[in-house]
Parts: sequence; C-alpha cells; structure tokens
Amino acid sequence: MTQTKISRSAVFFIFMTVLLDTIGFGIILPVLPGLIMELTGKGLSAAAIYGGWLWFVFAVLQFFCAPLLGNLSDQYGRRPVILFSLFALGLDYLVMGLAPTIAWLFVGRAVAGMAGASYTPAYAYLADISPPEKRAQNFGLVGAAFGMGFILGPAIGGVLGELGPRAPFFAAAGIALVNVVFGYFVLPESLARESRRPFSIARANPLGTLLQLRNYPVVVGLAGVLFLWQLGIQSLPSTWSFYTMFRFGWSKAAIGYSLAFAGLIMDQPGRPNARPDFTPERGTAHRHGRAAVWRGRLSDICLRHPGMDDVCRTVFLVPGGARLSVGQCLDVAADPE
Repeated sequence: MTQTKISRSAVFFIFMTVLLDTIGFGIILPVLPGLIMELTGKGLSAAAIYGGWLWFVFAVLQFFCAPLLGNLSDQYGRRPVILFSLFALGLDYLVMGLAPTIAWLFVGRAVAGMAGASYTPAYAYLADISPPEKRAQNFGLVGAAFGMGFILGPAIGGVLGELGPRAPFFAAAGIALVNVVFGYFVLPESLARESRRPFSIARANPLGTLLQLRNYPVVVGLAGVLFLWQLGIQSLPSTWSFYTMFRFGWSKAAIGYSLAFAGLIMDQPGRPNARPDFTPERGTAHRHGRAAVWRGRLSDICLRHPGMDDVCRTVFLVPGGARLSVGQCLDVAADPE
C-alpha cells in the first residue's frame, strides 16, 4: 500500500473516530434525564442538578486527561493510545447502560471524560501524517465530524430512547467498539520511534500548557474566540433535555430531533462570498463551515511552532468545565426547586 493510500485511510479513520465518538456522546442526551430519575427516584428538578454535576465531572477529567493522553502518545505512539481510549470508552458506555445506582453513573461519566480525551492523540496523529499544505484542510474535515456527530447522535438517541433510557448507551458502546476493530486493521502508527519523547509531568499539566499561549500572541486571539464560542454553544446540551421536558413536556424523540436540528444549523457552511484569503483551503471553508475551519486554522498555527503541540491539545478542552457549570446554573434558574 502506498503512503498516499495509507494517509487517506488514516485520515478517514480519524474522521470516523471523531464522528462516531461524537455520535456516542450525543446519542445519550435525550435519555439522560429519564435515567437519572430512574436511578435516584427523584423528580426532574433534582435530576437537573445531578445532570449538571455529571457534565462537570466529565469536562474536568477530560480537561486534565487531554494533555496526559497526548504525552503518552508522544512516548508510546499514537496508535495504541487511540485504540485503547476507544476500547475503554466502549466498555464505559456498557457500564453506564448497566448502572444500578447514580454513583455508578458518575463513575461512568468520569471514565468517559478520561477516555474521551482521545481527541488529543487523534489531532496529533493528523499533524504527523498531514503535509503542510493539507493540514488546515484535514483539521477542518475532522472539525466537520463534530458537527455531523451532533446532528446524527441526538436523532438516533431520541429514536432509541423510546425503547428505554438505557438503549442508547448500549448503542453507543457498540459504535465505539466497532470503531476499535476498524482502527485495528486500518490505522498504522504515525510517530516513528526516533521522533518519540519521554513522558513529562510538566507537559502533561494543562494549566502550565495554557501559560505557553503568552509566548504566541497570534494564537491568543483565536483561542479566545474559540473559548467564547464554545462557552455559549456548548451549554446547550447540558440543559436542553431537562428544560424542554420541564417546560414543554417533550418526548425523548422530540428532544433528539430538536438537538439534531440545532446541530444542523451549527454545521451550516460559511457565506458564499467569504473572502478568498479566509483560510488556506477556501473549499474547506465552504464545505465544512467557519467554526470547523477556525478550529483547523488554530491547530495548524499551534503545530507549526515548536512546543505548541501541547497547547493545541489543551485549548479545545478549556471551555469544558466552565460551560457545564453555566449549564448547571441555567438548570437551577429554570426550576429553583
């Protein structure tokens, strides 16, 4: 197999990894309120509080584990870290689907946060195999997978949720484990042994990594824009299911379809008359939307500077804890009881 074919297969796998992981994330959104109420025996108001903390635990662990997995992939290679994370994520969805108590659901969300940080070695993998002229395009393509996953995931979850609140968890587990098998056969290692570096606690510290942004002013603005965009947009998933059930009495299917519609709107491409120099790959902007392209552009800038790969791993996960805390506050405001 030629290097070109290997690269195309690898990019397709990374695309599918992000797509299927995001589907697995979105597929549980419509049923989470019902499952929490089943496990706690409490009403929707109390379930919203539990839901906020579940999201917070997920985000915090993903924030701290993202550079950790990235550094492990620097030492042991991208392939084993990506495949192990996907395998752990699949088993974790099974645990959540079988959870007998709310404590088990918290354990499941914690493991999901740790394993879900596989996006970081996935992005590093893309950086390894993408030539400079294709980096922005490849990162934009993978960024588009996020949008597609948020369209398909909630819609599938809404339909499966009618079968029971645990059904989408088992479907998400199947999706993740199938992707592990797929990756085992098509994903070669991208990081040569001579290019690897030993694990470093300093580089695995996400807070220290963020401080590196001060040395790269061009990245600060882009990272700030992405942070604010994520902070506003990503508070939706943690509140929408609870709010629409409380305010409108929506079914799981209606919640799933509404979130899919929101994902569709978010994933719309940029204006047809966008400036030609908006991105190195104008076609990417038109096909995958401005948000995905800015994510790819920021990744490209980070990865062009020595030492900025750790910043790239961390910056996408910074909004996690904050956006979910905002979501929890909105849940309380919607129903102060």
